[in-house]
Amino acid sequence: MKQLLMALATKAGLEFNEIVGAYAMRRTKIANELLTVYKDSICPTLWCGDQPCFVASVVDERGKITPFRKLS
Repeated sequence: MKQLLMALATKAGLEFNEIVGAYAMRRTKIANELLTVYKDSICPTLWCGDQPCFVASVVDERGKITPFRKLS
């Protein structure tokens, strides 16, 4: 899911230099966080990008977001 969100964000709105910067080593001059995938702490939802932003969630058969399950 993370790779898909990154691909969508890249295709939808980044220029070549922004893509290279997203893969550059942190704290270098060209580095950026444009392809960072963020995770919601409450429900299994990930998002990536900024204008446009792509969001993905795990849903049940009714389309409702499923809560995290505690592992035993």
